Amino acid sequence: MNVRSVFPTAESLEQAGVPAVAGVLLKALLRQSDNGVAAFHVTNVIRNVKALYEVRAWEAGRVAGEALGWLQARGFVCQAPDSDFGWCILTRDGMRAAEVHDFPAWSAERDLPESLLHPQIAAECMSSFRAGKYDTAVFEAFKALEVAMRNAASLGHDLLGTKLASRAFHPEDGPLSNQDQEAGERQALMSLMMGALGYFKNPQSHRKVDLAAWEAREMLVIASHLYRIVEVRALV
Repeated sequence: MNVRSVFPTAESLEQAGVPAVAGVLLKALLRQSDNGVAAFHVTNVIRNVKALYEVRAWEAGRVAGEALGWLQARGFVCQAPDSDFGWCILTRDGMRAAEVHDFPAWSAERDLPESLLHPQIAAECMSSFRAGKYDTAVFEAFKALEVAMRNAASLGHDLLGTKLASRAFHPEDGPLSNQDQEAGERQALMSLMMGALGYFKNPQSHRKVDLAAWEAREMLVIASHLYRIVEVRALV
């Protein structure tokens, strides 16, 4: 496999993100399995990757296992017909995906089309999302929302997170509150902004949070929608 040429150390393999490792494995498997027809055993693939790294071999094998699971979950790898459990082949989608030049970007676009996101949110978080760093992507998105909220409301840096949202969208005198709306709606919007920063941004600020791709995708869409609300209120 050419895994070692792309990731020269186990540490670089671990830091690369699952989609990047999966893309390299997929290309290697296409070359070594007679263009995807010949079966390969999951255990053998993991052993081969471990053998490439004398230092932290077990950790390298874990990453390989994660990447194989990622490929199977997305329909790029499947159980080989008429073979025992563990013997797999590339699916037709997998063979096509193996030919993609920038696999992490391509797979991220399948998972999360940038058209769903506000351009500023996409600019802040898509590189992390493509690298499989989902907690970082979510943090970056909601940090961008917080910065936009502070700038739109012309508030100082002494206000952070939920306190910032509470002041910016206060139903009575918040600079971003829409007084044409019913009082209950103004209160609800303030609560929504506070909850978003408190629930989605704060955990990523204080500790490592393991997120699945689908969780991060939904959170980024929420951040994008709230960002657009702030953007509209800033123009009024």
